[in-house]
Amino acid sequence: MKLIMRCFVNVKKIFILICCLFIFANINEAQINRPYEPIVITGDTLSEFFNYEIGRLHSYAYDANSDSWKMIPFQIDEVDSSAKEEEKYFQPETDSILGGVLDFDDELVFMARDLGDRAPTNRWIENTDSIRYEFEFIDPIDMSSSYLYLYYSKSITEPSSNASYFMNYDISADRIITGTYEIGFSETGQLGDMIIRQEAGGSGEDILDRTKIRLYGLITFIFPFPVPINESSIIADSAYARVGPVRIIRNLEAHFYYDLGILDPFNEPFVQTSFFYPWSSSFSITGIPIDDLQDYADLLYTRLSWDMNENATGMYFYCESNRNGILVDGSGKKEGINYDSRKNDFDWTMITGSQGTMVNIFYVPALGDSQRIFYYDNNDDSLFTNGDPTDFQPFLIDTGDSVAYGDCGYFLLNNIVGEEFDFIYHNYFLPPDINPELASQLCNQTRHPLSYTTQTQKYKPSTAIYHAASFSKYRFELHQNYPNPFNSSTVISFSVSKPSNVSLVIYDLLGKQIKKLVQQQLADGIYKFTWSGNNDQGDSVPSGIYFCQLKVQNMLMTRKILLVR
Repeated sequence: MKLIMRCFVNVKKIFILICCLFIFANINEAQINRPYEPIVITGDTLSEFFNYEIGRLHSYAYDANSDSWKMIPFQIDEVDSSAKEEEKYFQPETDSILGGVLDFDDELVFMARDLGDRAPTNRWIENTDSIRYEFEFIDPIDMSSSYLYLYYSKSITEPSSNASYFMNYDISADRIITGTYEIGFSETGQLGDMIIRQEAGGSGEDILDRTKIRLYGLITFIFPFPVPINESSIIADSAYARVGPVRIIRNLEAHFYYDLGILDPFNEPFVQTSFFYPWSSSFSITGIPIDDLQDYADLLYTRLSWDMNENATGMYFYCESNRNGILVDGSGKKEGINYDSRKNDFDWTMITGSQGTMVNIFYVPALGDSQRIFYYDNNDDSLFTNGDPTDFQPFLIDTGDSVAYGDCGYFLLNNIVGEEFDFIYHNYFLPPDINPELASQLCNQTRHPLSYTTQTQKYKPSTAIYHAASFSKYRFELHQNYPNPFNSSTVISFSVSKPSNVSLVIYDLLGKQIKKLVQQQLADGIYKFTWSGNNDQGDSVPSGIYFCQLKVQNMLMTRKILLVR
């Protein structure tokens, strides 16, 4: 009997061990789950491929289950960082010796959904040079990881067009067409219509009226005089685009114009660069000079929202504080619509139904006395023309079709003071009937971008000798800054395991360098540096989200920093 019990105990232990090993193996093999997210990385991490012909670089993902390679859609956009910000994607490069070759500021673009497994060190595609780059991407939310391999080859015969998303720009109509959605632009150059294509499960009907922008000020001179500015004050001059297999880059040249009567008109030119991917778009209108408006009036109200049209009837509105949904029907019922938004952070709204889905993710600046989610649903157009002209309630002045169907976004209210601010937002165009949990996840992933490392790997197919030294990893760690959020200064610490060339740089939400804290060769050890919330010129930067990026050799790690003045 004792022998039987011993055997039973041993079998039980073995079973538990096997289960643990199985669970551990699956944890290690967990892949990144960001199916709608584009990835953009700059060429400065790919020094081994500098001055290589872009047309001979190919991206592949490895599938461990089938032990096979798959060419994935990607593109390399040549960028001239010496040009003006609004021209850097469109003017011929002057910062490299030759055109059509990779240099430090060019951008590699692909989708997170196309990443694969880690390839064994002796598994290479055929007909390649003896060097490749391995990218390891790490999701800071759950620490899952996925891989991508970039090869150089003069003899790959598989056309890269076989690995492409359907991305098209109709220049005559200024219209974006992808395999999932179609969007057009209004006379303001902003979103003016949106279709989720039937091939993606949508209705194929236009469900968007327009993107709405509101700035409202009040001049008090003997009597109150309202200064309402909306997206109709944006005059589009021209638009042009650059199209690739994964991304379309569109430039809008326009200007804000508002006639102030006896005062000088408010007239400010700007260029808006926007990006379109297979399931999403990314917009920004930066440097809006509210200090100029403050020369004339007190700024009391700003709003960014997306108004649907009558075809959206029957869809539902969701936000972080409203997971139960509110029916879009134009009825004017809006009881309980009173949601605070997250200032100095990203927030979201979503409209979804059988017609398709639109998720809006936007950065909410810490301006004004309050920051709130906006929602309005009313098809009674008389409400938009009556009332006290000095009342800045958003339903008294409207544009587009002059009615509201599920109009949602965010607004800032009262005492909006500062030099300038930015509208930064992302729109996702997705299949029908999306769960609001996905919208919340997309917003959280925007807050926590992927980190990645790169390393060169060398192999001689003729001798099957793998150069193991080329795979030696630099172990490093970038710790979360403390305090975070911070007001006056914060400490950023990191560690490196061996002497390394290290850079530590602060970037803003648009990827613009704000402050270079470190750029030097460092010995192994732990380091601490202080950032006092200033830029390279020594000027204080405004409140907001910033990213701290540590680069060790060809590896990168990023942390989010929140500055609150």
